[in-house]
Amino acid sequence: MLALNFAPRLAVTSVASFESAGPSVIKSIRQRDFVNTWLRLFAVHSTLPAIGDFSPNRMDDEAPDLAYFDVIDRNGEKRYRTASAGARLVDSFGFLAKQRDLQDTLSPNIWRYSGPIYDTCVARQLPVYSEFSVLDTAGGEVMYERLLLPFGDPAGVKQIITSLKSISIEGRFINKDLMRGEDHDPKYTLRAVIDQIQANRPPSSSAKDDIVES
Repeated sequence: MLALNFAPRLAVTSVASFESAGPSVIKSIRQRDFVNTWLRLFAVHSTLPAIGDFSPNRMDDEAPDLAYFDVIDRNGEKRYRTASAGARLVDSFGFLAKQRDLQDTLSPNIWRYSGPIYDTCVARQLPVYSEFSVLDTAGGEVMYERLLLPFGDPAGVKQIITSLKSISIEGRFINKDLMRGEDHDPKYTLRAVIDQIQANRPPSSSAKDDIVES
């Protein structure tokens, strides 16, 4: 395995621990395809890909589960300004936060868990994948798979694309207000920086369907 070692440009203030992993840790085939597309772009340019070059197959199909953020440096603090968010994400968060900073729109409780993941993505300049569960408004457990992809230039990360996939072992679930902030701590089972790829071959190309492997 080859580790992609980027020198951090920022100090990660997170107390959360992050594993080192390859793309195979990602369950969603669509998210894995996103990572492999990102890795191919990095291999070509040997630097952070430009967001305009990112065009995996069936990107439009993924739009409801995607959010785009501009990374802004404000007095030495990285802020995550929401450029756009898909319909399913707006429904699960309960609001539309376009042109507002993510840390100002999420509840402090939710940001306590989410902030370190965004900060690590920017500091390491690498994809970051996490798995966690929350309870819907009926008390059913819903599993989330979140992938952050950084884009920019040699100076650092300028944009992040976030993909959120939700599933329930119980079948149907209530998507609305899944990310409500009160009395609703997410339970994380994995936080991983995708910094390992096979050195002897390029990442494989895309999958046909968005399914979750067992």
